[in-house]
Amino acid sequence: MWLRWCFISTFLLLQFSVFGQDLIFSQLYNNHLYLNPALTGREMHPNFGLHYRNQWPGLNYNFQTPSMQFDQRIEQFSSGFGVYFMHDFIGGNSAASTSHLALNYAYYQKLPHNFELSMGFRTALGVKQINFDAISYGDMIDPREGLIHMIGDAFVTNRTLYPDIGAGISLTGHGLFLGASGNHLNRPNVSMTQSAHRLAMNFSFYGGYNIRIPFSDETDKHVLTITPHGRYHIFDLFSTYTGGLYLSFINIILAANYSEGNLYTGLLGYDFNFGRLAYSYVHSNQELTINPGGIHEISLNWRLGVGKGTPIQRNQNLPQY
Repeated sequence: MWLRWCFISTFLLLQFSVFGQDLIFSQLYNNHLYLNPALTGREMHPNFGLHYRNQWPGLNYNFQTPSMQFDQRIEQFSSGFGVYFMHDFIGGNSAASTSHLALNYAYYQKLPHNFELSMGFRTALGVKQINFDAISYGDMIDPREGLIHMIGDAFVTNRTLYPDIGAGISLTGHGLFLGASGNHLNRPNVSMTQSAHRLAMNFSFYGGYNIRIPFSDETDKHVLTITPHGRYHIFDLFSTYTGGLYLSFINIILAANYSEGNLYTGLLGYDFNFGRLAYSYVHSNQELTINPGGIHEISLNWRLGVGKGTPIQRNQNLPQY
């Protein structure tokens, strides 16, 4: 019996540590509604995006995260509105999952010298659940009688709903972009047991600078953009950082990033007239007994209402990926 509770305790620790923390996407700025609500409506065109993240596909119980987002700037109100949905789950049978449906709002204020300040707010509904039928351990199975214990005995419920609040601020201008955001500001209780477990607040700080080098004229097809950037993320007693470089020329985007923990990211993207497509891969340089298969992300964004020959109003103060 002690082995059974040892496994249950381990699983509780796993589900709290994994599903209690926020994901850190390798394509930071392609998930701008998730990164910072102050970036809602960052482009003049309405934007619809799809994103898929597959972490450690070499494992039987790997992490998968599909998501979608939509946002639009409304100039007459100096505001941006957006909505995004994200579903994070373990394994093909969704042994454990967390879903978020969020509404974002941002207010934009023009500043002197062509700078712009935006402040954003996010309110979300989170749902975390566990599929007990998909989870079993060796000490729960009797050779003659089959399954004799249920891991669900340690839980009060297999599903919990909670409100989640976030906010952020962003400053852009002359190729410079700076931002900060905070999540779980209301510290929601996500426990499935009799003991409360509240998510700790976490904060992200990021920034970068777009260096534009024209070759013939000031059009996107004749300008090389070099963007050094960095992000620092704080969660409870833990912190992590990411830094790297983006290169953009003739609609092709390349990126190389490094994250704490010997994680290396490579990105390849293409900017169509009507949208953007990008793929990124995260490789760990640590020696492991098994090969988990890295982290894969692919994203597709549409600029709604943009057709062939339509001029694009890009925000040159933000990286596209």
